[in-house]
Amino acid sequence: MSVGKATIGVDKIVTFNGRPAYHLVSEARSNAFCDAFHKVRDLNESWLDARTLTSLGYSKKLREGHSTATKWVLYDRDAGVFVDRRTNKDGSFSVRTGTIPAHVQDSSSSVYFVRAGRRRLPAVAVVEHPSSR
Repeated sequence: MSVGKATIGVDKIVTFNGRPAYHLVSEARSNAFCDAFHKVRDLNESWLDARTLTSLGYSKKLREGHSTATKWVLYDRDAGVFVDRRTNKDGSFSVRTGTIPAHVQDSSSSVYFVRAGRRRLPAVAVVEHPSSR
């Protein structure tokens, strides 16, 4: 029994913060049957540096059941920092900053990094944030 559809792919090459980047897009949508009890409309985007195959940033727009989440994360590899902007339940924004390793990846960019033949991932730090639930 099918409950929906999920896709992931490279949309196109774009210029992102002055760098050529692969625009990666993944979407998940529940079908009409599943919508009746748990509607899903997720859009995840990632920008992968076309030269270094490291993440330049990503966004998430998640709609799952009665929960929603919107998040943007930008990586400044040269400065070694990230900026994370989230939309809170009340519509306000919260912003966090921190440090990143030189070869940072997000969940979508890491898939393409490995698929590109770079099977050994460099040391990677996972940037976790407390749940807003």
